[in-house]
Amino acid sequence: MPNRMHYLKSYILSALLFLPVIITPANATTIAQLDFSDVLATAELVFEGRVVHVEAQETGPRSIHTLVRFEILDVLKGDYSSLVLELRYLGGRVGTRELEVSSMQIPELGEHGFYFVESLQSPMIHPLVGWSQGHFLIETDSFNEERVYTAEQQGVSDITTSPAPPLANAPAILGHDGSSRGVVIQGLAAPEPAITADRFRQIVRDELTAQTAAGVLP
Repeated sequence: MPNRMHYLKSYILSALLFLPVIITPANATTIAQLDFSDVLATAELVFEGRVVHVEAQETGPRSIHTLVRFEILDVLKGDYSSLVLELRYLGGRVGTRELEVSSMQIPELGEHGFYFVESLQSPMIHPLVGWSQGHFLIETDSFNEERVYTAEQQGVSDITTSPAPPLANAPAILGHDGSSRGVVIQGLAAPEPAITADRFRQIVRDELTAQTAAGVLP
């Protein structure tokens, strides 16, 4: 009987490996919403880049990761001299197998944006600070002006870097728009134009200077 059970378990496991797999972690909706200033302070590297390669790979018997390679266009925070960076996201599709992680947004080929990387050394489920909170898109408008959008493709009309007060109405859990506190989204009634990429860079650099002066950063 033990031998039969052993063979049965092996057969079931082998069969599962060839079936499409969709896994959605139960804790995917419990990502904490951060202040934008905390997203910036936590990031080891903040860069502007363009996605030049995306490839999903099997990384274990029931594990798939998607490797995203970026061309580095500008470094706003951190020490990184290479012109290319590869980040690894949990999930993806290889053949008929798929590993789906709820709320995971993997950058697409050709995408241009700002990326707040939490760690260059430690492997993580999502490499960016606060998941979508550390992911901004850059799109060129009809006047050839580069403007900034959230990972959910909502225009960013302003960013405030002052920490939210303790009794603020902002939820402790990341909301449906996926943005950090301080990121002001375009309104529907009278939408403000999305801020320019130059304005975004200046906000980041000014906040880095302020955090360094305050001793938040070394």
